[in-house]
Amino acid sequence: IHTATTDKTTIVNLTNHSYFKIEEQPSIGHYKMHLPSKHILETHENLVPTGKLLPVAQTHYDFNFPKTIENISLDTSFIAKKEEGYNAKIHSEVSGIFMTVTSNQPAIVVYTPKDFPGICFETQNFSDAPNHSSFPSCVLHPGETYNNTTSFKFGFVL
Repeated sequence: IHTATTDKTTIVNLTNHSYFKIEEQPSIGHYKMHLPSKHILETHENLVPTGKLLPVAQTHYDFNFPKTIENISLDTSFIAKKEEGYNAKIHSEVSGIFMTVTSNQPAIVVYTPKDFPGICFETQNFSDAPNHSSFPSCVLHPGETYNNTTSFKFGFVL
């Protein structure tokens, strides 16, 4: 849980950048991921959002049904949609371990580093929200409390 208050109007978009690896394999390409989302944020080459939402249907970003990550490199902001009680889920058939991510935030940045076999789920507001009036506001006013609640739960399936 990340919370914040302020005595002056300010921008707040806190997140967590933990890496997860649910087994000892040298890659995560065989993990199955379910990430119900109809859109990602379009970005420039420097990963700053353009302000446009892109549909994920029939692209390599479409994880609306569980599929393997394979060699997809991700540093991508998915528009969150809670389904089946979670926003995202990964599962390893090798270890049987699964992890679900649940959050009250409108986006999840999924990051898979090139030189480390792990995955990161950064639950947050839309990246660069202050510069795009169509994005959810990230402005916190005096008297308000910012709250980013995220849970990472683990389980085992034979």
